Amino acid sequence: MPDGKPFRQLIHWSPEDSPQSEMWELVVEYWREVGLHFVLKPEARTLFRLPPQCAALNRNRCNQDELVVKGALEGNRKAIEQAVALDPLTASVLTLDEIKAMVDELFAAQREEIADFA
Repeated sequence: MPDGKPFRQLIHWSPEDSPQSEMWELVVEYWREVGLHFVLKPEARTLFRLPPQCAALNRNRCNQDELVVKGALEGNRKAIEQAVALDPLTASVLTLDEIKAMVDELFAAQREEIADFA
């Protein structure tokens, strides 16, 4: 550091996330080679951990979001159709054929704004 003191930074991480812990070890090793010292501090992160039944509901929503992002980034209309089909309310009132027709109508109505999804 400009003042002559060594740089030290504490990194809090959850040991339950094993891929992440390996990543943090690589980060620490890389920065140590250039003179920066990071200290890993493992912490249990149970405070915000969801009960399994809630996590399952949340995961379904995350799957929908991932499909929408994939569809938007890749111009993949089918991924967006699948995301709409995963919506519990939509799936409870429409068949898959009706969902496809609804998505077709939505794309037709917005065709000028979303030309990449032709």
